[in-house]
Amino acid sequence: MNLSDEVKQLHALHLSGVLTDDEFAQAKARVLTGGSANSALDEALSRIQSENALTRLDLDWQVEREKYMTARKNGQRVVGSVEDEQGLMIFSTLAMGVLTVVAIVMGFLGTGWFALWFVVCFIAIAINLISESNRRIDTIRKYEIALRDYETKRAELVSKQTTSVDS
Repeated sequence: MNLSDEVKQLHALHLSGVLTDDEFAQAKARVLTGGSANSALDEALSRIQSENALTRLDLDWQVEREKYMTARKNGQRVVGSVEDEQGLMIFSTLAMGVLTVVAIVMGFLGTGWFALWFVVCFIAIAINLISESNRRIDTIRKYEIALRDYETKRAELVSKQTTSVDS
């Protein structure tokens, strides 16, 4: 490829947005001083590949994050917090405990099997609420691990991008 062709190729890449103004000026200077445009093209290709890898990682994370989200009553999708779930579990357990005590007192007051039925129902409901809260807490902890992994990978990619731009 002759000098004119290399400059035309660089100009086309610059016009298409592959090369920034600075990259185009550097590559053109390199070609005009007897160097090759290939290193500028390699740098541009490397930058584009890094940007694509970062974009792909971000898109993959959006899909992954969706697995950990739940819908609120208003339709908003959120990732809960361990503290909220633990608070809900404590409240539910206390409420079911109070209702169980009321049912036991009713049993002593002579309502018999009816009160026992309430005790069994309240205990079953409390167990269900606790196990559901534990399941959600487990999901939140898995989300936190996945988020840390994503942030680490993203920081590595950004660091590589910054290193390659600086060199």
